[in-house]
Amino acid sequence: MRWRAVAVMPLASLLLAGCGGLAAGPGPSTVLSRLHASLEARAAAVHTLTVRVTAVRDSKGTTAYATAVVKASGRRVAEAVTDSGGRTITTVDDGTNVWTYQPGGSQYAVQSSMPTTGYDLRWVTYDWLTFLQSVRFASPTNHGRTKVLGFRGQLAGQAVTGTLMLSQALEPTRLTLHQGGTTVTLTVTAYSTTAPIAANTFRFLPPTGATAVNTTPSVLTALTTDTSTLTYSVVVPTVHAGLVLESVRVVPTATYGPELVMQYQGSSGSPVLATEWQAGPPGPYPKSSMTDVVAGGRTVAERNLPGGGLYATVTVSGTTVVVEGQPGAVGATLANLTVAGS
Repeated sequence: MRWRAVAVMPLASLLLAGCGGLAAGPGPSTVLSRLHASLEARAAAVHTLTVRVTAVRDSKGTTAYATAVVKASGRRVAEAVTDSGGRTITTVDDGTNVWTYQPGGSQYAVQSSMPTTGYDLRWVTYDWLTFLQSVRFASPTNHGRTKVLGFRGQLAGQAVTGTLMLSQALEPTRLTLHQGGTTVTLTVTAYSTTAPIAANTFRFLPPTGATAVNTTPSVLTALTTDTSTLTYSVVVPTVHAGLVLESVRVVPTATYGPELVMQYQGSSGSPVLATEWQAGPPGPYPKSSMTDVVAGGRTVAERNLPGGGLYATVTVSGTTVVVEGQPGAVGATLANLTVAGS
């Protein structure tokens, strides 16, 4: 019986065990705590970082792929993300302002903080320390020279689980994140804390004639891509209008040809809809029902909408522009219209 094995243990061994002569190794929780502390200390000591990443995002049966190069120095960040179609979006954060642009585009975005790209690149790059401080590790295993850790925690206010793979140097090599119905897998292909970073990496000079808008990288890509097929000028309100561009689409119509439809959010949170087409076909309301006013130095035809709000139309550089929304937001939009690229 098992208890008899204890009874026949040599007396010397029992005495050694009782006096601490046979010291037990650290338990799993102690090993994890030491590893976690070591990772945080290393991350806190990093001042510059250059990382190359391949990313896969699976959400509700849709898979997206991208590659990225992220460079960071303190809180300054430069991030270039290239999608599977070869389109690259670059975001530069100089520590005060954030700019996002796509080469060849006529617009660039201005924001106050780093926007999300949908790939969570931040967690293995400039916010690696934040990631480590926001999760708890469990179930460590070794696969050859690679250490694998399961984790769970809260990232950006959302519950997350996943796995982390570490190199022998305790640098991230692969991170898999599960949040709701979305899984993101980030594979690090190059990681350096010593590579020199050029001084102009975190400096943004707007392309000549480009227009600043307030929007996200994905919407900026849609604006650049969708409008590239239009034969008329694209007219947008500048950031001084206080609007956030939320979505863009081009709709084919029999009467107006390809219409550009842009959905904005005003500073008060109210929606603003801007619709554009090549000037020629008249708008849906007769001229007799409109009132002419001057906004931004241009003559604008306006009328009140039956359900509330204001409908306004103006022609700018051969493009008919229709703006609908609350009067204050419509007025701000019309006062800040500019032709993209001018």
